[in-house]
This record gives sequence, C-alpha cells and structure tokens, in this order.
Amino acid sequence: MVKQKSGGSIINFASRGAFPFWGSAGSSYAVAKAGILGFTTALSQELKKYDIRVNAICPMPVPLSSLQVIPRGNGYTENHQPGPVGYCPLIVYLVTDPAKNITGQFIYAAGGDFCIFDRPLQPKLYIRKIGKWTVDELGDVIPH
Repeated sequence: MVKQKSGGSIINFASRGAFPFWGSAGSSYAVAKAGILGFTTALSQELKKYDIRVNAICPMPVPLSSLQVIPRGNGYTENHQPGPVGYCPLIVYLVTDPAKNITGQFIYAAGGDFCIFDRPLQPKLYIRKIGKWTVDELGDVIPH
C-alpha cells in the first residue's frame, strides 16, 4: 500500500482477553492479544501519513453489566451473533471512504452490539513533584 501510494485499510483481530480484568483465558492468550493491540496502535501512527488506516476488531462477548448500554432498535434479544455474521458489516464499513479517518481503534461488534474501547494506559492520576518522592509521600497521594 505504501509503495503503491494507494492508501487503504488494515484490520487486525484481537480480543478483549488482552486485558485480564475481563476474565482471563490465560497469560499467553492475553500477551498475544495485547501484542496485536499494541501493533495496531503503533502501525496506525506509522501509516497515517500514507492514508493507511489500521484498526482492530475484538469479536468476543462483553458483559453488558459493566457497560453503559445505549439502546438502538426494538430490544436486546438475539443481539449477539458470534462469528463473521456478527462483525462483517463492521469490516465492510471500515474499508469505505466514510471511515477514512478512523484509525487506531479497538472495536467490538457482534450483531446488534457495538463498542469502541477506550485507550489503555490513559492517565488516571498524574501528580508531579519537583525532586524525588519519599515512601511516605507516595502513601499519601496514591489511591488505596
């Protein structure tokens, strides 16, 4: 794509299993899937200047109890469709012109369910001190 200067779209397949707090399929699986997400992020930045977008689809069930659900349509029954039938429309959309600015995203899709995951490693707390921290100071500022 770079050599042909044609732009384009690369879609990787990962899993929410990269983050064991969702439930773990084991450390080897988590490391492999996290590697795909890291690769997606890095490659999306490297190829952006060539109009090549890179995204990752995470086609695994997400427990709805942990998410804010935005209802669309008439209900929630029969929403989850595992396998390609559940995420093929997303793949097709990501390669279209209207999606040309979508890159570096981690996206879950299964039938009527759709989720864009927040970026990992977003700062939750950032405190700067001039000089070095002491153990006691850290105990005062780091949430328990």
